Amino acid sequence: MSSVTSRASNLLDYRVMSQSFEEMTGYMAFFGYESYILIGDGQPERLVGVGVARNFLEVLGVQPLLGRNFVEEESVWDGRPAAILTHGMALGESAAAVRMRVVSRTMTLAGTGVVIGAVASFIVACLMRSMLFGVEATDAMTFEGMAFVLMLVSGLAGYLPARRASRTNPIDALRVT
Repeated sequence: MSSVTSRASNLLDYRVMSQSFEEMTGYMAFFGYESYILIGDGQPERLVGVGVARNFLEVLGVQPLLGRNFVEEESVWDGRPAAILTHGMALGESAAAVRMRVVSRTMTLAGTGVVIGAVASFIVACLMRSMLFGVEATDAMTFEGMAFVLMLVSGLAGYLPARRASRTNPIDALRVT
C-alpha cells in the first residue's frame, strides 16, 4: 500500500488540475470494515462497507443492474446516507449458490454454442462428404465427443474463476498491497 494518502479535498483539487485523466475517484484506504446490518426477508445479516467517492463505480465502468448509482446529495460530508448492495453473497446468497449461478450461465452459453456449432459442422461435413476418405462425414461419436469436451472445458472455465471469486472478500479486493 502506498505510504502517501490524501484528503478528500485534495481529490477535488486533483480532479480540477488533472490533464492526464478523464476522471478520478477515491475510496477510504484506511477503513476499519464499517459494519452494517441488512434487515429484510430472513435472518438479519452483518455486512461490511467502505466509503467511496460518488463516481467510484462509474470510473470503474460498473453500472448497477437494478436501482441507481450514487447522487450528488449522497456525496457531501454529512449528506444523506446511501448504500449500494452487490448481488450474491452481499445479499445473503451462499458461496455455493454464487458458484452455481455462474456455472449455469456459462453452461447455458456453451450449450448454445455447441448446438449452433454442431448444426454448422453437420452441414459443412455433408457438403465435404466427397473429400473424405475412410471417415464418415456425420460420425456420431466425433460430434458427441467434441460436444462433451467443449462442455467439460466450459464448465471448468466457469467454475474455477467463480470458486476463486466466491472466496474473495470484495472489500479486500479493493485494498492495494
